[in-house]
Amino acid sequence: MTEEQRKRTLKDGQEAGELLLDIEARIGELLPSDEEILKLRSEQYKGRPVLQQAGLTQRPKEITHKRAVYARAISKHPDIVEKVKAQAKENEDIPTRTAVINEIRYQKVGWRRKLLA
Repeated sequence: MTEEQRKRTLKDGQEAGELLLDIEARIGELLPSDEEILKLRSEQYKGRPVLQQAGLTQRPKEITHKRAVYARAISKHPDIVEKVKAQAKENEDIPTRTAVINEIRYQKVGWRRKLLA
């Protein structure tokens, strides 16, 4: 493979990675939180048909609990997503969901250490 082909392939991979992160963020925005679903279900059990009115019967089956948690975390941290995208371009790498989740975890640990210090 020539260097030009490598650069083109890397650029395609970076664009795909960025697009996937944007999609995950959008999924996280659209998903109701598990707390919202539980609250609406409790209202449903009281005889109020709120789930159908709100359009929130449950999380779609193809989206696992773990994926939903990751998608919500990505949607709540757009600054970290942009940071990972920029770092990936700088390091000639592909931005991934794993990199974003690891950065979120790293910042949470750093925040806790500051509180304990």
